[in-house]
Amino acid sequence: MKSLILIVFLSSLWLHTWSQDNPNLQLINDNISLSVFSDIWQGVPDSIHVKKINTGFDGALVYRFKIIPAIDIALGAGIQVHSMYHNAFISLNKGDSSIFTPIAKELAYTKNKLTLTYLKVPVEIRIRNKPEIEQTYKFFIGAEAGWLISSYTKYKGDNPANTSEKVKIKDSRLPNINKLIYCVYTRFGYKEYALTVSYLLNTIYKTDKGPAIKPISIGISLML
Repeated sequence: MKSLILIVFLSSLWLHTWSQDNPNLQLINDNISLSVFSDIWQGVPDSIHVKKINTGFDGALVYRFKIIPAIDIALGAGIQVHSMYHNAFISLNKGDSSIFTPIAKELAYTKNKLTLTYLKVPVEIRIRNKPEIEQTYKFFIGAEAGWLISSYTKYKGDNPANTSEKVKIKDSRLPNINKLIYCVYTRFGYKEYALTVSYLLNTIYKTDKGPAIKPISIGISLML
């Protein structure tokens, strides 16, 4: 976590220093975005059940280039967290590919999830219907790349080896996950609030090394 905070701080410091040397780069309203969303997981094996609500978080600091009065281009850095609540244990098969195996019915559990955290770099085009004011309708379209900085599974329930015991298991040894992800997204909002939709272009796992899962994320954003 300390390394994560340092990375975000240094990225923000670099962007701020760059903005001081470039008069066309503006740090004004909407420079910070905070989003809460739910992931709709695609490509999940038929035998696996995923909850309907899989909460995630996104936060970014961006700097804006003014192109014309109604259009900006923004560049920044941030953090994105995805989650997947499901009913499977993740393991390796004989070919060292990651597989999802349904949890035995006799095991009672209260939590079982996959969590992925990325350091992201977004680039977006921002359009406003009234460019002379900030409190207006806004439409953003963008793309971003994310670098995996944390991945783990967390299970809370009966011990698979002894059902009479309760255990909490956190496993961060997750092979075959793509280190880089790419997605496209759009936001439409009014004043500080917006509806956000994003779509991952590649899959969470490497090709032929795990299920071809990827999320569509739908949520709300607060732009400060």
